Amino acid sequence: MNETDSKIACILDIGQMLLSNGADVNRVEDTTMRLSSAFDFRDCQVHAINSSIILTLTAPDETIITRARRITRIDTDLDKVDALNDLSRKICAGMNDMKSISVEMDRIRRAAPYSPFMMYFAYAVAAGFFTLFFGGTWMDMLCSVPIALLLRFVKVELSHFNDNKMVDNIILSAILTFCALVGQHLFPLLHSDLVIIGDIMLLIPGLAFCNSIHDMVMGDTISGVLSMFDAVLRALSIAIGYVAVWAVMGRLL
Repeated sequence: MNETDSKIACILDIGQMLLSNGADVNRVEDTTMRLSSAFDFRDCQVHAINSSIILTLTAPDETIITRARRITRIDTDLDKVDALNDLSRKICAGMNDMKSISVEMDRIRRAAPYSPFMMYFAYAVAAGFFTLFFGGTWMDMLCSVPIALLLRFVKVELSHFNDNKMVDNIILSAILTFCALVGQHLFPLLHSDLVIIGDIMLLIPGLAFCNSIHDMVMGDTISGVLSMFDAVLRALSIAIGYVAVWAVMGRLL
């Protein structure tokens, strides 16, 4: 791979990593254009949506080059987004040694996410306090916490077999609804609706929804609509899981 191809691959790798870890499309396009200028490319045109990045630019030898990159999975890791932003600023400030850049990108790519303990703790705290926030009692909060821990465990296990977030949300929503209804049946003082609301907040695609609004405000209408549609489908999948279990359990309990 020659130097030009290495630089283009670097630009696309950074753009892909940003988009795959929760960055909005406007940030991805802006970063890609800045990196292209820093690497002495001209007439950079980039088009990014949730599932792909298309880059066209003019190399220093006047060759017009077009590359595309497919995005197959989007998670949320804002620590990596922050680290990639720092690396991009260093490149734009004059860091042009491709070996050093490659080492830094490998470090960011291999960076460990939050520890399992921290993720379980975050799920428990979020679910418990959302339950209280929406009017639940302390007993409701104590019920929502173990359900949140179960959701985290199931979500991790599902990630080994399935990459479809809609299917994941249907399963997780069904599990939390079942647990809340059974809990209310065993302990009549529980408010299953408030327990469900507190735990279901863990599944709401808030970042995707906010990014879609931001993209549309910034003029990226296509990517904004796609992100909005993705968020709506994921919210609908949560509702499907809830309704399916409630329709059955409501008759049995």
